[in-house]
Amino acid sequence: MTSSEPAHASMEDSVTRVLTLGYALGGLTFGALGTPALLRQWHVYHLLWDVCSILVVFVMPLVLLAMTRRAPIRAIRRTLLGTGIAAFALLATLVPAMHSPGTLEEAPWFTLTAVIGVAAVCIAGRTVLAWISAVLVGVGIGLVRLLAGPPGLEAQATQDGLYPIVFGGVLVGMILLFRDLARRTDEATDRARAEARESARRTAVREEDQWLRQFLHDEVLSVLVLAGREDPALRESARQHARTALRTLQDSASPRAARQRREGGFAARDFVVLLQETVYEISPAVAFTSQVTRSRPVPAEVRRALVTAVGEALRNSLRHAGGAEERAVQRAVEVRLRDERIDICVLDDGVGFSMAGVGWDRMGVRESILGSIARLPGGEARVISAPGEGTQVEISWTRPGVR
Repeated sequence: MTSSEPAHASMEDSVTRVLTLGYALGGLTFGALGTPALLRQWHVYHLLWDVCSILVVFVMPLVLLAMTRRAPIRAIRRTLLGTGIAAFALLATLVPAMHSPGTLEEAPWFTLTAVIGVAAVCIAGRTVLAWISAVLVGVGIGLVRLLAGPPGLEAQATQDGLYPIVFGGVLVGMILLFRDLARRTDEATDRARAEARESARRTAVREEDQWLRQFLHDEVLSVLVLAGREDPALRESARQHARTALRTLQDSASPRAARQRREGGFAARDFVVLLQETVYEISPAVAFTSQVTRSRPVPAEVRRALVTAVGEALRNSLRHAGGAEERAVQRAVEVRLRDERIDICVLDDGVGFSMAGVGWDRMGVRESILGSIARLPGGEARVISAPGEGTQVEISWTRPGVR
């Protein structure tokens, strides 16, 4: 990976590499099919033109084949564009490169492969030029067939020119379809990552706020209670306690201390408070209920994954549960914490949906909920929904090692 490329390869770049691989293999196939005609017509053209055509048809696909896996995507696109332009130039100079124009009985061998230049330009990302080139290559092949052969080939030249226009148009359409799907997937991924970053930021802020409130309750209020006593010994204890609390508060402002708090476990009831604040921040109208019988702290990675998944499930409900009519929807979040297991259920009575109809590029349900929880050791998630029957998102975590 070069410094000019992002740390995470985009889907569009990955599709470009796959299409380039297909182009290279397809170009070699077209070249192999045209080899018999090439050998028969080797003496028809000037040597320089023959060599250049060999480079474009046979050598450049091999170069691109070698570049597909490791080369920077920008270099691949530039090589494709150069190959496409070279193919157009060879087609334009084919008749002038002939020793005796107007005498070739069969179709010039290069016209059998010239359409690959259209694919190269399209894969390189030049959409408008690709459509234009599909037409120009067809017209060019027709003119070359007409000028390179003897008189009376008008019908054959027309047929030979129409074929690459149709084939090139279909080829360009398919390539653009793959590129568009990849681009939409990248956009969905970027949105999901942005939402995850924002959710993580808000979670960190709420965790800091929760820690500060707990600190005020446990430390500051204790100091005030001791300071209000008449006993001098208690007052001295209050001063010492106050100095300790102040030092702790000063130390807590450091990035290291904040990181330690984020990475440490959260008391079960504090986790419920954090989850409730997350829910009410997204929608205050959600009914929130909890049942806590857990004494163990909730690990940091579990806390973050569950809060993020619940937030995404709730936001997904707000976006889609009302349907096109935006009907009124009742929503609820139910939480149950036990020593070895956490169960969370996000419900609504909205329009519902079919999981079979959820596209693979829908990052909200498949990645932020199902995917993130599946990657959490001990995590499980499932979505229960059907059209007209509401939606229920069940999220759970069991401490690893517990059956």
